[in-house]
Amino acid sequence: MNLRPPFLRHGLSKTVISPASVHFQRTDLICAQAIPRRHIHQEHQNQHLDWPLHKNPTPYDILHLSPGAPYSKHNFYKLAKLYHPDRHHCLATTHSHLSPAVCVERYRLVVLANDILSNPSKRNAYDLYGAGWHLSKPMTNAMYREWRSGQHSPARNATWEDWEQWHDKRNGKKQEPVYMSHGSFAALLAFAISIGIVGQANRAGKMASNRSQLMQEKQGKIVGDLEKRTASSAAMGREERVASFIRDRENALWGFTPEKWEAPRPASK
Repeated sequence: MNLRPPFLRHGLSKTVISPASVHFQRTDLICAQAIPRRHIHQEHQNQHLDWPLHKNPTPYDILHLSPGAPYSKHNFYKLAKLYHPDRHHCLATTHSHLSPAVCVERYRLVVLANDILSNPSKRNAYDLYGAGWHLSKPMTNAMYREWRSGQHSPARNATWEDWEQWHDKRNGKKQEPVYMSHGSFAALLAFAISIGIVGQANRAGKMASNRSQLMQEKQGKIVGDLEKRTASSAAMGREERVASFIRDRENALWGFTPEKWEAPRPASK
């Protein structure tokens, strides 16, 4: 009975198969089977997220979202993973017709669309005016044109009469003037007149008092000067009074000052 192994029966040399090589071969087989399935799964997930065909897509077109629908980042995550610059080597099998520059541009638009639609204020500004999106012309979207050309739009108001009519239509009633009763107007007028009369009377009294005080001061000064002259003249003789009169009359020619008559300036030689 031949007890030799089969590979020795046919003249084959003995080959040693290690457990490590068996493990590597099994791992390669698993990876070879798993990679196509993963690509197939990704293609199945992204087949409904095709890029818009028209030239100027909107953020809603890129993220496949209806204008009135609530925002979800589910599609953003898928598109970001698909067009991310670090995955350009993986796009060779799914998007072989796209260049890296096109992928980068699409990734930028995906990020920009997410930034607009995820922020309620930015989304509202885009819906009204097209703000924040470089592909749309500013202030030319349909909603703005409809608002501006509407029948009740304030953009049609040119004068203050137009604004009054616009407010009347908007508020539903016309503003009526408010009138004051005749009795109230007469009482208000009498009160204003009485205040004016009292003020003028006080002003006239103050002016009269000041004028009287000035007159008294002026008269007192004149009386004092006369008394001083009378007292100085009473002690003089006849010749001294005549000389004093002459000095007073021709004070400018003699060089005397009015306050100091007894101190004449020396005559120049």
